[in-house]
Amino acid sequence: MLKTLLLTCFIVLFSNAVSATTLEDIKPHSPTKKPWSEQWFYYLNDPAMGYFKISLQTYIMPDSPTLKEKGYVHVVYAPKEGKMQVYDYFFDEVMTQSSGSGSTAFHYSIPGKVDANDKQITLTLPDFNFSMQFISNHKHYWSGRNPGQTPYGFITDIPFVGGKWFIFTMGTSVQYSYSDNDESYGGYGTVYLDKGWYTKEDSPSFMYILGINDKQQLMMTGAAAGSIPIELWAGRYLSQQSDITLYPAIAGLSMKRTLDACKGELHIEFNKLTKKITVDAKANINDFYISRMPSMLVLGGDQPIMKSMKATLDVNVYEFGQLTEQVNFPQGVLEFGGNVFCDDILSEPNPQ
Repeated sequence: MLKTLLLTCFIVLFSNAVSATTLEDIKPHSPTKKPWSEQWFYYLNDPAMGYFKISLQTYIMPDSPTLKEKGYVHVVYAPKEGKMQVYDYFFDEVMTQSSGSGSTAFHYSIPGKVDANDKQITLTLPDFNFSMQFISNHKHYWSGRNPGQTPYGFITDIPFVGGKWFIFTMGTSVQYSYSDNDESYGGYGTVYLDKGWYTKEDSPSFMYILGINDKQQLMMTGAAAGSIPIELWAGRYLSQQSDITLYPAIAGLSMKRTLDACKGELHIEFNKLTKKITVDAKANINDFYISRMPSMLVLGGDQPIMKSMKATLDVNVYEFGQLTEQVNFPQGVLEFGGNVFCDDILSEPNPQ
C-alpha cells in the first residue's frame, strides 16, 4: 500500500514537471521505425443531427520493406436517430507537411480525396462529401505553460511506452456541411481533437468516454501502460459552472471505476480535495462497432476495440459533499479495449 501511495505522489508531481508533448505535436512526425501509426481524431457534435468522427491516419505495416507511409481515413456518422454508418478508406499515397518551429500549422492530403490543415477539413469520398471549418479559438486541455501536455503527464516519456498522445482542443466551434446520395445539410457544432503517434500497442486495458457540446466538454480515459502493473486515469470536465482537471490517478485510490463492457456500462468516480465528480456512461450493446485498425492490424494488439457514439453520459459534481451540478449528455462516446473488451459482442457493422 505504501509503495502504491508513493507511486501516486510521484505521478502527480512529475505530471506537471515533465512535458511529454506540446501543441506543435499536432504536426506530422517522421517515422522512426515500423510498425508506425499517426492519428488525428476529430469528434464533431451537432446536437440537432448527431456525431461525426473523422480519423486521418498514416501507417506503416510491420512487414513493409520501407518507411513509406500509407493513408487511412476512418469516418463514422452516428445520427441522433437512425443507424450508425462506418466508412473506411485505404490509400497508397498520402502527403503530410508541417510549417516551421513554433507553429501548429500542418497539412494532410490525399490528392482529390482529402485536404486537411489547421483551419479546415474537406473530404471528397466515394460515399459522401464533408467539409468543416474552425470558427472560434481552441479550448486546450491544459491552461498552464504547456497547453499541449498529455493528460497522462510524464508517463508517455518512459522508454518502454510505445506511443504519445495529447488533446489539442476540448471544444472548438465549427461550421460544417455533409452530403451523400440521399441527403444534404449543414450547420454548426463543437469539435474535440486529439492526436497520437505509436510504434506498438502496449495498453493491456483501455477505456474512454467523451461528451461535448457548446456549453460542456467531458473527457475521461483510463489505461494500463506497457508493463506497469497499474491502471492510470486522467480527464477534464468543463462547463459554465465547473472547471475540473483530473490529474493522473491510479484506479482504486483517488478514482474508482466499475464496468460491464458486455452491458455497455461504465461508472467512474474521481475524488479531489474538495470536489468529487461521478460519471455513468451507458450504451446499447448493439450500438457498438468493432475496430481493429490500426491497433491490431498495424500495431500488433491482441484485442480489438469496441466503440459506440450513441452512449448516454450522466455527470454529477459535488463540492464539500454537496451536489452542485448535474449534466446529461444524451449522446456521447464510450469505448472499451484490451482485457476489458467484451468477447461476446455480436454487433459488428462494417468491422475493420
